[in-house]
Amino acid sequence: MTSMEKQRKRTRNNWKREQRAKFRFLMSCAKRGIKNATSNYCLLKRHCRNRDYFALWLVSKKLEAKGFTCELRRGEFTFSGIFYYDELTIRWE
Repeated sequence: MTSMEKQRKRTRNNWKREQRAKFRFLMSCAKRGIKNATSNYCLLKRHCRNRDYFALWLVSKKLEAKGFTCELRRGEFTFSGIFYYDELTIRWE
């Protein structure tokens, strides 16, 4: 194994570790939001700079498998700051 292959493997493992940590954090935030909600939906907003979109997508898929209805909206970088957050809306009946 060359040094370049070792470096790629290390980088990939670090990325996976980071995504797992983000997933666990966002899943706990979602569960806390569901538990403390006063209506039949909750909203989870994450700043776009955190690059949590993949982890948010995983959380939405896991919650959809449990019977929730999830809508994920990707924020956009604009100078006006209108869409500045990635939003995950979780609904249940």
